[in-house]
Amino acid sequence: MSVTAGYKVAIRTFCYDRSDRRVCLICGDRATGLHYGITSCEGCKGFFKRSIFNKRVYKCIRDKKCTMSRKQRNRCQYCRLVKCLQMGMNRKAIREDGMPGGRNKTTGPVYISEEAIRRIMAGEEFDDEENTSGNSSGECDPSSPNNGRIDRNISPDSPRSSGSSRSLDSNVLKDSCLISEVSTVIPYLPACFAYSSHSLSWTETYSFNVHSQSLLQQLLQAEKTKQLKFPVLIQNRCAMTPSKLLALLCQLADELLFQQIMWIKQLPFFKEMLIRHYTCLLGASWHELVLLQALMSRDCQVLGDLCGIIEKYHVSKDTIHRCTDEAVEVAKQLNYLFRKFRQLGVTEEEYVCMKVINFLSQDTKGFSNVAHLEQLKKCYLNVCQEYTASQYPGQPTRFVDLMACLTMIHNISGKLLGIPLHQLPLLLKVILHSFKAVLTDNWPGQMQE
Repeated sequence: MSVTAGYKVAIRTFCYDRSDRRVCLICGDRATGLHYGITSCEGCKGFFKRSIFNKRVYKCIRDKKCTMSRKQRNRCQYCRLVKCLQMGMNRKAIREDGMPGGRNKTTGPVYISEEAIRRIMAGEEFDDEENTSGNSSGECDPSSPNNGRIDRNISPDSPRSSGSSRSLDSNVLKDSCLISEVSTVIPYLPACFAYSSHSLSWTETYSFNVHSQSLLQQLLQAEKTKQLKFPVLIQNRCAMTPSKLLALLCQLADELLFQQIMWIKQLPFFKEMLIRHYTCLLGASWHELVLLQALMSRDCQVLGDLCGIIEKYHVSKDTIHRCTDEAVEVAKQLNYLFRKFRQLGVTEEEYVCMKVINFLSQDTKGFSNVAHLEQLKKCYLNVCQEYTASQYPGQPTRFVDLMACLTMIHNISGKLLGIPLHQLPLLLKVILHSFKAVLTDNWPGQMQE
């Protein structure tokens, strides 16, 4: 699927009708369109442009966890800019001359690592750009007003040099240090989320109605499958070759696919659709469902066994040199997405909602019951939104964040399918090392350092 086609699918499948009102992904106000890559209001668009163009450095006088809403967005400029960067506003879409109109109308949103955001907020990213271009900057004015803002009297953005090489050499794998914190921007398909008008009233008290509770319980029940077991036990001293590892991965994939089939049969609406429709939906979404399941990391035993086996797989220098830029980029994106899941603390209830929404959001061209599928999808979107609003009243954009994760999963899983088969063992080794670094405290005994 091309980027353009993927964009259309994402817009069509993860949004309500275009006639509905859209909200700003930063503050929840009414959005006026796509600005610097994401759906936002005029206020946040202008704020982001001024902040980046003028290289402003803000400070939060609280705990750096200020709520962003239409009424509170001006209270903390630091947290507002952080939210802009976290939601994917693209700095490089701002023109160097500061005039209206972005550099590239087709530029989508980008995600950057928490470390990159920290550097931007501290002004370090601006310093690097100035040093690269040969410009000198004025000193910060600590007495600057306006909620701790520090204005820098420096020239507009100069061309940014490439931060680090995307190539993967032998040093990357030394002592199992495979991938460090993501320090480059990670593109993902644009997420133009739309909501019905009642969804804009974030201040109202949400009640999780009985019908939605019932549907959610049915999804939780459908998810109760047999614990996944690793297909083959490997002797401690047995060397792991790429061919053996691929064979094991194929067996594991078969088990996961079988689980998805069993899950489909337990869905509340299973008898309402034709088998061939389920076959088409599963064929289009299986890789996304498997990735979503892996991100939840609910089955630590299997991941622990897999990590134990991966440690026995020694990567040759030739394999490293043949690794493509695309494979390295996918590893970085997966690393970021996994950390995003951990940061959000996605619950089991949210996971089952995301899973069924993703399953129902595939291309239904040629289906005889498209209207029914759309109705089902909207139904579970409402369930998910009601759940997040009732359980997390202090996180008004949590539902948006979850749907943004689905869009990233759609994008990344598609790229995974394009990775050459012989590169998968190396890619898996990189990814699992990153996952292990985040989950060390939760792994079984063999995963402990």
